[in-house]
Amino acid sequence: MPNCNTIEYKKQFQFELKKLIPKLQNTLNQKQNKANQLNWCLENNEYFSNFLSLKQLGRTPLEKVINTILLKLSSHIWKKSLYKKVTNKVILSLKSHYLPREFKNFENKQELIAVTLLQVRLFFKSICNILKNGSLVDLMNISSSILHCIQTALPFKTNFYLLEKRKQNILCLRTYKEIRNEVIKHPYNILLATLIAVKANFIDSSIENVDAFLYGFFDELNEWLDSDILTLIDSNSYPNFDYYSFITSIETGKKNILYELDNCGEVIFDLLLVELLLKKGHSITLCAKRDPLLNDITENRLKKLLNMPILKHLKKYLKTTQLSIIHNNSSIVGKSLFEVNDNYKKHYKKADILLLKGQGHLLNMPLGTKTGKSLISFQYKKPIFYMLTIKSEIIDYALKEMYKNPVPTKSEIVLKYHP
Repeated sequence: MPNCNTIEYKKQFQFELKKLIPKLQNTLNQKQNKANQLNWCLENNEYFSNFLSLKQLGRTPLEKVINTILLKLSSHIWKKSLYKKVTNKVILSLKSHYLPREFKNFENKQELIAVTLLQVRLFFKSICNILKNGSLVDLMNISSSILHCIQTALPFKTNFYLLEKRKQNILCLRTYKEIRNEVIKHPYNILLATLIAVKANFIDSSIENVDAFLYGFFDELNEWLDSDILTLIDSNSYPNFDYYSFITSIETGKKNILYELDNCGEVIFDLLLVELLLKKGHSITLCAKRDPLLNDITENRLKKLLNMPILKHLKKYLKTTQLSIIHNNSSIVGKSLFEVNDNYKKHYKKADILLLKGQGHLLNMPLGTKTGKSLISFQYKKPIFYMLTIKSEIIDYALKEMYKNPVPTKSEIVLKYHP
C-alpha cells in the first residue's frame, strides 16, 4: 500500500478548501439577490432562499423560534449550539462512511483521516459568518465539494467507487436482460417500469448494505412481474406514488421530457422506462452529472453505457435525436440551479415535463417552504415529477418542511407530481 505525505496533503487540502469560500459566498449572494437570478425556471423566487434556512432550523415551530431568536441575540451562542450541531453531523458522516473509503488504499490512512477531520472542522469555523445566511442544502452541497477537495489534494487520483459502479451496472444489466421483454409485454408496462425505476433509487453507494438491497430487489422484481401490479397501487401500499398523474401526463400527446438521472446501476432501469416512453413517441433528453461524485452517473459514463451491445436497441433513437444526452454542469448531489449551464437551460425551456431522479433534486429544486404555518409552493415554469426513495435524515427533515399529508417516511418510494 502507498504512503501519502501527510504534510503535503494537508497543505494542498487547505488550499482547495480556501477556494470553496468565494464560491460559497457568490452562491449565497445570488440566493439573496432579488434580481430574479432564477427567472429562467421559477415564476417567483422570493421565498427560495428561506428553504431549510440555518437561521430557523428546528423540528418543531418552537425550536425554530428559539433558534431564530438565538441568532439575533448572540451569534456566538448560535455558533456553539445549532451551527455546531449541524456541522458535526456532516463531520460524523465523513468520518464514519466516506473517509475510510477515500483513504483505504493508503498505508497511513488513519493519520490522513485525522488531518482531514481537523481541517474540515477549522473550515466550518471559518465560514460560520457566511453560512448564517445559508441553508441546510448549502451545507450538503459543501460536503460534496469537500469530497472533491480531498480527491484533488491526494497525490494521485483515486476512483474508489469505480469498482462499485462496474459491479452495480453488471448486476443490473444482467437483471435488465432477464426482465426487459417481460416488462415491455406487460399490460401495465409503464406502471411496472416506473415502479422499478423509482425503487432502483435505493442503489446508492452513500447508504450501507447497498449490495444486500440489490439482491433483495431482484427477487422483488420477479414478485412484481407475477402480481396484479395495478391492484397493488390501488391498495394504497404506496401512498406517495402518484402514478395516475404520471400516466395522464404522458398519455396526452407527445412530449419533450427532460429526464435527470442519479446513480449508476439504477440508470439501467431508468433506461427501461425511457425505452417505453420513446416507443410512445416522446422525445427525451437524459441529463447526467458533469463530473463523478460517489456512484452518480456522469455524461461520459452514460455514453459508454449506451454503446454496449445489450442496449443497442436505443441507438436508433440517438441517431434520430429523439433521445439526447447532456450534463447539468454539476458535481454535487442533485444540482445547483445557480450553476447549471446554458445548454441545460435550453433543454429546460424546451421541455414539457421534468422527471427528476433522486433525493438531491428534491433539495436543490424543492417543492416549497414553510413560512410560519403556511406552506409556500414554488412555482416552476415546467411541471415536475420527483422520483426517489427516502434514505437520508436530511430528506426526512426536508419533506416535513415542504409536504402536506401524507408525509413520506424512511424507505418509502415516492413519485410526486408538482404542477
